[in-house]
Amino acid sequence: MNTNNHNGLEEKGTNFRYRLSVLIILVATLGIGSVAYLAMCCGSDLSGDTVFTAVIGLAGTWVGTILAFYFSKDNFEAAEKSTRAMVDKFRTSTQKLASTLASSVMLKISQAAVLVLKDEDQSIILLTNILEKMGDHYRLPVLDTSGRLLYIIHRSMIDRFLAQSFLTQNNDNQPYTLNTLLSDRTAGDAISKGIVTVKPTDTLHLAKLKMELKREDGVMCSDIFVTDDGTRNGKVLGWITNNDLNKHSHVEG
Repeated sequence: MNTNNHNGLEEKGTNFRYRLSVLIILVATLGIGSVAYLAMCCGSDLSGDTVFTAVIGLAGTWVGTILAFYFSKDNFEAAEKSTRAMVDKFRTSTQKLASTLASSVMLKISQAAVLVLKDEDQSIILLTNILEKMGDHYRLPVLDTSGRLLYIIHRSMIDRFLAQSFLTQNNDNQPYTLNTLLSDRTAGDAISKGIVTVKPTDTLHLAKLKMELKREDGVMCSDIFVTDDGTRNGKVLGWITNNDLNKHSHVEG
């Protein structure tokens, strides 16, 4: 059934319910009025005020019931339409991610600001140097000399760590290095574990599922890296952030 036919049927159904509700209200009003008239004019022992009060209450109940049915029906249909639209949008968003390859949206690692480390650098490179390397960016991938992924550092991790250290343990005046940051449990887990990897031919839907599994395990994950073999040991080809994922999952409408 096309959209025009569907909308036409909905409009006919609404008009039918409207006419039906008006008819029932008129019939109920006339019927109750007739009963009241007969009760007052045909020798009933009830006083006019008593009959009037009873009739008004009965009429109000009838009208309220009919109107409640009429409007609750419309409200139910409106809620159903809204729910159906959300489900359709979610389904379309999933389909969009499932049809988008990671390689088609990734930022090539050669175009990203990265930090390349030798094994011995972790103990000597200062957090201030890492912040300088970040520049105006808020995330910094860390690779080894072979192009394999080591860590992903977010500026917020460094800020939180430095603030906490200043308040609780900044007594030895020792310089803070990458190793110092990694030794912090919260920051260390996020830096080293908050990463998923996919192959260039994997879809964004698969990448999203991997991120969700990480989060279910209690690891905050906001970064996807595309490697030549899809593993952490592969050479990094590109990078996709959670913001990129959200942008490509968005469906208009």
